[in-house]
Amino acid sequence: MKKPDGTIDEGALKDNMERTATMEMDYFAQILVSNTFEYIRSRFLIEESDIKKIVDVSCAIPEGRKESYTKGLMFGFSGDFLTALSILIPQIENAVRYLAVECGEPVYNMNEEGIEEVKPMHAVLELEGVKESLDEDLIFALNTIFCSKFGFNMRNNVAHGMLDDQAFQSFKALYIWWFALKFCYLFCGKLQEENRSKINKKLKQLMEKKDNMDEN
Repeated sequence: MKKPDGTIDEGALKDNMERTATMEMDYFAQILVSNTFEYIRSRFLIEESDIKKIVDVSCAIPEGRKESYTKGLMFGFSGDFLTALSILIPQIENAVRYLAVECGEPVYNMNEEGIEEVKPMHAVLELEGVKESLDEDLIFALNTIFCSKFGFNMRNNVAHGMLDDQAFQSFKALYIWWFALKFCYLFCGKLQEENRSKINKKLKQLMEKKDNMDEN
């Protein structure tokens, strides 16, 4: 995508990337997330205490917001994405602002009347401290899912009542709920280490069992 002078049109390229990513996210939800979601629900009883263990150790979810985030995820596990996303989308936006502050960036502007206003989510994601501290792919996903008119644009669509009931039962809704779970878990360093240790231990046991069988 080039301008008349032959240079790359960065804006058009970004728009096209977000449009393509949206289609891939929807496809991913249909093929993988949906099947995994149904498998988990059919094989395991997910309780609120299970979700709370993840949310409580996530450094992206500030104190005073953990109960809301936990309940939002829990509504998703019950299949109620309308309620889940109505709770989670504002909480993710708040989490982004919280992370920006942790990165040393201001999240408020002073308008012409001298009144302090919170920066919109897309502007927060453009702050230098945020771009330096957060993974580039994560920032792109947050923009595509919540802010971009070429993406899902869920922040604006939910805030302005643009979605009907059916939209909250779509693969798109499932993907966004799954992303909210993933976003929370990405910042659970201690929990990730514990799970990785358990997996390594299990793999070691399996390998030892295999070696014993080979010897016999």
